[in-house]
Amino acid sequence: RLSDKPESLWPENFNYTYPTAYRSAGSSSADLIIGDWGGELWHLPHVGTKEGLPIFAGTTSAKKDGTRYSRPKHLLADDRGQTLLIGEGTENGIRYPGGASRPVMYRNAETNTDDLIVLSGMNGNHIRYLQRAKTGKDGEPIFKDLGELTIENLPDDGYDAYNYHAVLAIHGKGPWPDLLISRGCDLAVCRNQRAPGPVPRFRFERWISGH
Repeated sequence: RLSDKPESLWPENFNYTYPTAYRSAGSSSADLIIGDWGGELWHLPHVGTKEGLPIFAGTTSAKKDGTRYSRPKHLLADDRGQTLLIGEGTENGIRYPGGASRPVMYRNAETNTDDLIVLSGMNGNHIRYLQRAKTGKDGEPIFKDLGELTIENLPDDGYDAYNYHAVLAIHGKGPWPDLLISRGCDLAVCRNQRAPGPVPRFRFERWISGH
């Protein structure tokens, strides 16, 4: 994680991945954006179908032992050209940027942009809002980090050692969908407050229990 190219460490080790469909307005197909254990975000453009299943573009690389493998085509960067590292983690007493990025697409009715809400972190969960800023030279989305997204009245039960298993989901049709957040067997329902401006606001309403 402390190397100049932190993403190069992960093909040799374990990884958690968190995929989400990314469908731009007016598009007939959806790309994939995948968050990973290291806090990066990867983009796989949809390039076709085969036997009814989608095909996504990637690149071919090799491990140290010569084994060939495929990886996503784009490691996403922000509007300044810096690799997106979302969240924080700690290992062997060292705190570092990037940890368990779990994205979901959010179509912003205020700005008409196809944005991301990203749950992240291994030292406690944080939610950040990434606004679609432009398109890169190879067609990849480029995002601007607008900072932390807060949810009003969301209960804080302290640090959860397994918090990287929590995920987000957008629920509801129309311009103001709600946000769902998992915690173990429970789902938090967070209502969209229809706030003006580029960053949406949500308010915790209730838990849906899976017990």
